[in-house]
Amino acid sequence: MSLRMPIFFALVLSVSLPGCGGAASVRRPSINPLTLVMKDRARVSEEDVARSEFAAANSRLAEERGDVDSAKEMYHEAVRINPRNSNAFWRLALLHIRQNEFDAATAAFEKAVEADAQNPALCSDFGYHLYLAGDLERAEYYLRNTVRLSPSDKRACNNLGLVLAARGKDEESLAAFLDAGCSEAEAQSNLAIAQLLRLDSSTAAESLKASLSLDPTNPRAISAMQQLASFEEQTRPADVAESGYATTQ
Repeated sequence: MSLRMPIFFALVLSVSLPGCGGAASVRRPSINPLTLVMKDRARVSEEDVARSEFAAANSRLAEERGDVDSAKEMYHEAVRINPRNSNAFWRLALLHIRQNEFDAATAAFEKAVEADAQNPALCSDFGYHLYLAGDLERAEYYLRNTVRLSPSDKRACNNLGLVLAARGKDEESLAAFLDAGCSEAEAQSNLAIAQLLRLDSSTAAESLKASLSLDPTNPRAISAMQQLASFEEQTRPADVAESGYATTQ
């Protein structure tokens, strides 16, 4: 899927949600040699593993120089030599994201998790990528897998909360935000912002009221209230906006 979250709502998300569970973001994979069995049951030779890791290491140097195109070429070489080099696929996915090549990033992530399905950080990155791409069902699957593998991963819990809220699973979303280390007030305001992202302003207003009743000084809720007012102003019918009248709740 090549569509990404609309820019306005992505900005709302990036500004308002990070905090209790850590910023919603991706993590940089470390380089660890893989010697997993390939699909055809033939093992990658130690020599090929070494050659693949050498190419991946050179790719990282190219990244550090800012030469993204050369880095991508060398990562492709690394995975050609060893198709089970999940870290090279992972880095390749992140480079594709940097160049707005989202379909290619998804394909690279898929290869990475195929080779290393039990890596919680990798599953978390892929889940968040899928969330931004709008593939919510798969995003939930990979983020739940992350939490299963690493229950104390607050970032993954936070991102799972976003996905669950986007899918209308508000009670589960609140629980995930709490698992991410949010207070009850913070969890309610995070949920409210996620409800705004799915264009459910009335439910978002209720969540914000709940948040402010618990903590009237919660800056996240206060900011979200301002965003809600702006959203309602933008979506108000033209005849109401021009007359100066608005319906009361």
